[in-house]
Amino acid sequence: MRRARFATTSSPKSNAFGPDAATYSYLAACVLIWSSNWPLVKIALRDCPPFTFLSLRTVGAVIVLGFVALVSRQKVVLPVPGERRDLAIAGLLSLFAALACSTAGLKLTHVGRAMLLMYTMQLWAVPLGVWLIGERASAMRFAGSAIGLAGVIVFFNPSSVDWHDARAVTGGALLLLSAICWAWGACLYRRRVWVSGHLQQLFWQLIVCVPPSLALAMLDAEQFRSTSTVWGVLAYNWTAATVVGYWAWNRALTRVPATVAGQVVLLTPLLGFAWSAWFLGERWSASTYLAALLIIGGMIVTLRDAHASMPDVR
Repeated sequence: MRRARFATTSSPKSNAFGPDAATYSYLAACVLIWSSNWPLVKIALRDCPPFTFLSLRTVGAVIVLGFVALVSRQKVVLPVPGERRDLAIAGLLSLFAALACSTAGLKLTHVGRAMLLMYTMQLWAVPLGVWLIGERASAMRFAGSAIGLAGVIVFFNPSSVDWHDARAVTGGALLLLSAICWAWGACLYRRRVWVSGHLQQLFWQLIVCVPPSLALAMLDAEQFRSTSTVWGVLAYNWTAATVVGYWAWNRALTRVPATVAGQVVLLTPLLGFAWSAWFLGERWSASTYLAALLIIGGMIVTLRDAHASMPDVR
C-alpha cells in the first residue's frame, strides 16, 4: 500500500487537549459501548461458542448496516474501487483477526483480565506506527509504551497467571495477538487518505470478514445453544458494539494517530472492570491492580506527549 498524507485534523492550540471535542465524543462512544459489551459477550459465550458468535455478529452487523444505508438512501454503498483492497486488509486485521482472537481468548479467561490485555493495543501501535506509516515517536512516547509493557509483564507474573493452566496462558496469548492485530489494522488504515465515506468503509470491511468468520464457525457451531440471552447480546453487538462502535473508531482515526486513539480507549478495561464486577462478581488480584496502574501510567505519558506534539491544522 502506498504512503500518503494523513487525513488528520486538530483544534487550535488554545485547546489544551489537541484534538477537538468531536474526536473525544467518538472515542467516548467507543469506551462506553465496548466496556459494557465485554461482560455481555462473556455471558453469551456460555451458550454460544466463540467462533459461531463471531460469525453471527459479523453477518448480523452487515445486515444492520445495509439497512442503515438503505434507509439513509446512500447511492453508493461500497467504497471506490481503488480503496477496496487496502480497506479489506485493514478490516481483516482490525475486525476479523482481532475479534476472532479476543472472543476466543475471552472464553478462556476473566473479563477484566481479557480487556486489560486487549487494550494494550496502544503499546503495539507505537512501533507499528513508526514502521508502517513513518509516524514520529519521541523518546517520551517510547517511554510511555515501555511503562505499559512493564504492566503487561507484571500481569503475566506467576502470582497472576498460573503457567500450568493451559487455558489461562492460551487465553492471554490470544488476547495479546488480538491487540497486535488491532494496532496493525489501525496503523494501516491511517496510511492513506480515504475518499469513501465512513459508512461505506465499514460496510465493505464487514463484508470481507464474513467468509473467514463463517469458515471458523464450522469448528464449533455444533456447540451452539439458542437462547434469548444469546440473541439479545448479539442484537447489541450488531447495532452498538460493531456498527456504532467501529464507525466512531474509524471517524476518530481520521483525526488523531492510532497511538493517541489507542491511549484514550485504554480507559475501556477500567470501566469494563466495573461492569464485570457488577454483572459477574469478578475481582482483581493485587498484581493485576499494579499491572493496570502501570499500563494506565504509560497511557498518560504517551497521551500527554502526543498532544504536545500535535500540529495545529486549521
